[in-house]
Amino acid sequence: MKQSSTRALVSKYLSVLQELRIVERELPALSSIKAKTRLKKGKYVITDNYFKFWFRFMYPNKTLLESGDLNAFIRSSAENLTHTLEKCLNPSSGSISSEP
Repeated sequence: MKQSSTRALVSKYLSVLQELRIVERELPALSSIKAKTRLKKGKYVITDNYFKFWFRFMYPNKTLLESGDLNAFIRSSAENLTHTLEKCLNPSSGSISSEP
C-alpha cells in the first residue's frame, strides 16, 4: 500500500472515530484558531470511557483473562482500577469525563 493511500485510510478512520466521539484531536493551546484548522501538530486521545477501560485494563491483561486467572488480573490491576474509578466518579479531579 502506498504512503498516500495509507494516510487517506488513516484519516478516514480517524474521522469516523471522531464522529462516533470515541477519539478527539487535541491541538497545542497556543496556536491561533485559524492555524488550528490546518495544523499538523496535535494528538488524538481516546475520549470514550468504555474504550479507555478496555485499553487500560482488559487488553494488557488479555492472556490472564483468557487463561481464566481472574485473581492475577485483579491483583495486577487493582491499584490502577481504584484510581481510574475515582476519576470517573469525580470528573473534576482528572481527565476522564462522565459524559455518555
